[in-house]
Amino acid sequence: MAFLTLDEKTLPIPINPSLISWCPTIDLLAVGESDGGLSMYRLGGQRVLHLSGAKQQIHAIAWRPDGKMFALTFTDGQCRLYDTNTGRPLHNLRAVPGPRTNNEKASLGTQQASLLTWISTSEFLGNRNLRLFDIFLDIDILASLPRLSSLPTSISTTTATSASASSSVFTARNAIEDMIQTGINHGSNGDNYHRLDLLLTGSPNGDLALDIFGLFSVGTVSLAPGTISGLAPTRPVQHSSTGDLLKHVFIMQGGYGSSNSTLCFSSMEFGFIDKFGSYLHEVSTTSSKILALLAYIKEATAILIKETHSIQALIKTMLSPLEANLGDDTLVSELYDALITGTPDAAVQQWLYETLASGNCRAFKKWKKTSCQNYEMGRKVLFENLVPACDRVVVLLSRLNGLGQWKHRGKQLGLIPALMDHGIEAAAQSLKLCKKIIWEINDEYCHFNSFIAWLQVLIYENDSEKNAAIATDGLEDTKTMEVATYITVYLETDVLKLSVASLQTTTEELWKCCLEAFESPKAAMRSKIKLGDRITLADNYRETSICRLRIVESHSASYAYIILAEAAESTLPSSETSQLVVSRVNLGDRLAPIGISRVSYDNKWRLLAIEFIDDKEIIAMFEEGPSQTVLKAFSYASLSYSPITRTAGVLSPLVQYIEKLDLPSSVLVATRQRQFCHTEHFVPRGLAINGEKGRRIGCLLADHHQRYLVFDLDEEEGGSEEDTDLDANH
Repeated sequence: MAFLTLDEKTLPIPINPSLISWCPTIDLLAVGESDGGLSMYRLGGQRVLHLSGAKQQIHAIAWRPDGKMFALTFTDGQCRLYDTNTGRPLHNLRAVPGPRTNNEKASLGTQQASLLTWISTSEFLGNRNLRLFDIFLDIDILASLPRLSSLPTSISTTTATSASASSSVFTARNAIEDMIQTGINHGSNGDNYHRLDLLLTGSPNGDLALDIFGLFSVGTVSLAPGTISGLAPTRPVQHSSTGDLLKHVFIMQGGYGSSNSTLCFSSMEFGFIDKFGSYLHEVSTTSSKILALLAYIKEATAILIKETHSIQALIKTMLSPLEANLGDDTLVSELYDALITGTPDAAVQQWLYETLASGNCRAFKKWKKTSCQNYEMGRKVLFENLVPACDRVVVLLSRLNGLGQWKHRGKQLGLIPALMDHGIEAAAQSLKLCKKIIWEINDEYCHFNSFIAWLQVLIYENDSEKNAAIATDGLEDTKTMEVATYITVYLETDVLKLSVASLQTTTEELWKCCLEAFESPKAAMRSKIKLGDRITLADNYRETSICRLRIVESHSASYAYIILAEAAESTLPSSETSQLVVSRVNLGDRLAPIGISRVSYDNKWRLLAIEFIDDKEIIAMFEEGPSQTVLKAFSYASLSYSPITRTAGVLSPLVQYIEKLDLPSSVLVATRQRQFCHTEHFVPRGLAINGEKGRRIGCLLADHHQRYLVFDLDEEEGGSEEDTDLDANH
C-alpha cells in the first residue's frame, strides 16, 4: 500500500484548508487558522511558531526557496517578510495595489493579493555572461569590517512601547546579517556563489510586483495591458517559471463575482536577467544592502533623537519649580550668581531642599543616573551603529558608482554616476555630522557632570546632616569654568537638538538620493519584461473548477502543463466517465501546436483535489463512495498528447474548442494508490504536496479542518504482497 503514513495529529483549532504550505527545505508545515492566524508544526506535531491574525487576517504564504524566510500577505493588502527561525518580522513590502476603477472597487472590494510566490534560479548567476575582471565583483569589502552591532532598546522608551520597539528587525544581530548579506551563499570550499530569487505578488487588478531577494523592489508590471474600461480585470492566481527565471507563465482569472469567470493562460519573459547577467546580483544585492542600512540608520537616528530629547525633558522637569519662582529670564543669572558667590539666594535654596534633596535626594539621584544613561546611550548609538553604517553606505555606493562609470556596462545597467555621487556626498555629510555630534555629546556630558557635582556640593554644604547620603559619592573639586559654561550655554541652548535635527535631515536626503539613483536600474529592468501570448482556456470557469500549472524543462524545449478539471461539488451531465484535461504549451515556439490529453475516470469518483508532484507525476484525491477516499498518482509525462494548431497565437476558448473535436481519451492508470476508509475522526478533504527533491512529503486534511495526516510520497506501508498490489477495480 503506497503513501506511507508518517504521523497523524489533531490541531487545537480548525485551520483554513486553502492555506496549507510545506517549507521547501525542512519538514515544517505552515497552516492558516480559522481565526486568521498562522502556525507552523514539525513533522511530529510540535508547534514551533504562531503568528496572530487579530489585527489583520493572514491571506497567503510563500517560502523563500532556502526556507530561511517566508512572506505573508494580509487581508488589508500588506505584504511582510519573516524570519523562519524566530518568527520576527524582517521587512514590510508595499501594499498590494487596490482596484483602479469604480467597477473594480464595487466588485472586487479587496486589496488582498491574488498571487504570492517566491522562486529562485536553479543555476549560479556567476556562470552567466562572465567577463574579464568580473571576479573582482566577488570581493566583499564589508566582510573585512567588524560585524554591525544590533540596535539597543532606547533608555527613554516607556514600558508601554518597549514591546514594539524590541520587535524591530535591527535588534537581532542574525536578522541584520541576513538582510545585509542577502543573496550570497557560501560553498563548501569557502567560495561565494550567487543565486537569484524573486518574490512575485499579484494584485486583483492584474498587476504583478517584483522584489529581488525580498528587498529590492523592481516595481510593478501589468499582466493585463489594454483592459477595456468597465470590463472585469484578469488577476494572476497561479504561476510557474523556468529554472533560470527567464520565462514565466500565469493562470489569469477574470470576471466579477465567483459563479462564472474567464480563465486565461499568459506568458512573460524577464529579459533583464539575461541582459544584466552576473551584474544583476551585484546591482540588486548592493542596492538591497544599502536600503537595509538606510532603514538601520533611520532607526538608529530615532533612538538618538529619543535620548537627546529625554536629556532636555529631564532638565526642564527638574528646573521647572525654580523657573516658576524666578522666571525664565532670571534663572540662568541666579544660578550663575550662586556659582560665583558660593551663596545661593532663597529661591535657589528652596529648590535645592524641596526638589533635589527631598526624599533622601531621590529626585536628584534619578536625574543624575538617567541623564548619564541617556548620554552613554547616545554615544553608543553613534559609535557602534551610526558611524559604521554610514561607512558601509559610502563603500557600497562607491562600488555601484564604479560600475556605473564603466562605459561598457554602466549605461546598460541603468546606473547613473551623477546620482551615485549625490548619494555618496549625502552619506559623507551624515558621517561628518555623526562625528560632530559625538564631540558635542562628550563635551556636554563632561560639563553636565561638573554641574551635577556642583549641585551636590551645594546640597551637602547647606544641610550636611540631612543629606549625608550623597556625601558618600565623594565631593570633587568643583570645576567652576565647566559649571559656568553649562549654565550659560547648555541651559540656554539645546545644542544637541540642533545637531541631531540636522543629522535627521541629512539622512532623509541620503534616503531620497538613493531611491532616485536606484529607480534608473529598476526602470531598465522593467523595460526588459515582455508579455507573451495569451490563451483563453475557458469562459465559464466556476468555483468548483480546478486548474493547476507547472513548467517542465528538457534539453530540447520547455513546456507549460495545465490541468483543468471539475471538483466534486460540480453538477455535470451524467455519464459513465468524467474527464480531466492536461494541456501542454511549448514556450519556445509561439506557433507550435498545443498538446491536449484527455484523461477519463469513473464518474462515481468525486474529484476532491489534484496537484503536480514533480516533472513526471500528478497526484489526485477522489472520493469513492460515502465511506472511502483514495489517493492516486499517475504519470502525465507518458500521456499521449493530440496537437491543436494555433493559427494566430491565441485560441479562445480552449476548453470549449476541444469539446467540439473528437479527441481520443485515455483511462487514468495509477502508478500507485492508497485507500483511506472514513472514520468518525478523519474524512480526507484537503491535500498539500511538497515534491521537492529530498522532501517528497504530503499532507491530508480532514473534513472538520482540525486533524491532519502526513504521508511519504514514495515509501509504501508494510504489509503482505496482496496489500501492495493495485486493485483492478480502481
